[in-house]
Parts: sequence; structure tokens; C-alpha cells
Amino acid sequence: MYYLHAGTIGAAALLAGAALGLLAAAVLVVNNLRDIDSDRRIGKNTLAVRCGVRFTLIEYALLLHAPFALVLVLARTRRTDRAARAARAAAVGAAALSPRAARRRPAPG
Repeated sequence: MYYLHAGTIGAAALLAGAALGLLAAAVLVVNNLRDIDSDRRIGKNTLAVRCGVRFTLIEYALLLHAPFALVLVLARTRRTDRAARAARAAAVGAAALSPRAARRRPAPG
């Protein structure tokens, strides 16, 4: 949609799109993590089943933190006051995601 309006695709658009895509992927990963035991019982071979809980938790943590890093990269490419404020907000958001929350396994059912 961006290309239709702007007529070009720049690094800023790609970075912003990637950040949103990573958050969407995190939603899918946490759903697979929640269903890992039932998927294993019925023989469903999701990435979470094949690689295990530890890998899936690490993947989930990376998918949650990577968008904040991309915002910092985006701020460096834009070099404006608005970008600097966004970068500070991203740093605060990343700090709010505690490693303990990423290690916590969701309750079944």
C-alpha cells in the first residue's frame, strides 16, 4: 500500500513493515507454544514441536525484542527529533519486556 501512494519503497518503509511483521510473528509463535503439548499428542509437526520449548521461548523473546531494535535503526536513518523520541520510547519498551516474562511458560488451557 505504501508503494501505491509514494511510488517508491525506502529503507524506512521496509524497517517499519518488518517491525510490525515481527510482532505478528510473535503472536503466532506464542500460540504454537501454548499448543505444543496437544500438537505433539496428535502428531502435528509445528516448528515448536520439532525444536522444543526452549527454542520456542528464545524465538518468542527475539521476535518481541527485534522490533524495538528496528525502531532504533530507523531512528538512525531518519535523524530527526521525532525519530529520536521514537528511539527513546523504543528503548523504554524493550526494557519493559523482562527476561523473566519471556521465560515464563503459559498456563495450559
